Amino acid sequence: MRECGTAARVVELIEELDDGSMNVLVQGDRRFRIVEVREPADPEAEYLSAEVEYFRDAEPDASPKLGEAILDLFRAMLSLMDVEVPEEPPGEGPLSFRIAAAVDFGAQIKQELLESLSEEQRLETLLTVMTTLLPRLELRKDREEAIRGNGKGY
Repeated sequence: MRECGTAARVVELIEELDDGSMNVLVQGDRRFRIVEVREPADPEAEYLSAEVEYFRDAEPDASPKLGEAILDLFRAMLSLMDVEVPEEPPGEGPLSFRIAAAVDFGAQIKQELLESLSEEQRLETLLTVMTTLLPRLELRKDREEAIRGNGKGY
């Protein structure tokens, strides 16, 4: 179990399934740290609960130059994934969280971003990850084009 998480609010009910379960769209609201985990009295009828403390960034701002560099990489990634109009991820909140919500960087990276208290640090982490990922996406795109060209590359 991780020490940090995010409270989320349901934004949209996407689908209600026959078994009573639902597919919902949620939006992260506030980050928290677990202070104490409370075991349920009846584990078959109740869920775990916890006392949490909410936290915010110690350093809320980041360099505008770094933000632009991240957006350029983000647009390049979307372009390589054949997104017709690659735009800044919509929504409220820090750019790092909006990009992490738009691209699946994996649970470990997303958890690292969630735990960070600095937008600058999160953007630097994304810069490293995206800079590493971009050549792989370019290679994949080249291979897809070669396959479409029957191996002739055009």
